[in-house]
Amino acid sequence: MTLILVRGQAFRLAGRRVVAVIALMLLSGCAEFLAARAQIAQGWREARIVQIDTGASIDRISDRDCRKAVAPDEAATTRYAVYEYRGVSRSRWYLISPLPNGMEIKVGDLVRVNIESCSLAPMTR
Repeated sequence: MTLILVRGQAFRLAGRRVVAVIALMLLSGCAEFLAARAQIAQGWREARIVQIDTGASIDRISDRDCRKAVAPDEAATTRYAVYEYRGVSRSRWYLISPLPNGMEIKVGDLVRVNIESCSLAPMTR
């Protein structure tokens, strides 16, 4: 009888440990989701570079075009990147933003960009 009680207690203890591990895994998944959601709310998006050139050489037009915020002669000579990112409906949107000096990225690279601010540099992944 004592052996049965000890074995039953061991199974209950193991079961509690399993439940605790599963609960921790679920909570960490929720934390990652909430962190990603906060970054999206701050304007950060995953994007792919589709073009790198001087402002005058970029023909694409976008609502999010940082060339509009500077003088035309400065926009024409500054090095810009065109980033393609996806919207909620999986539609494609574009950001045209200046590249910081010395940043070595190329067409096709995946980066994180802020679509709300022209002054924030892209982050390589």
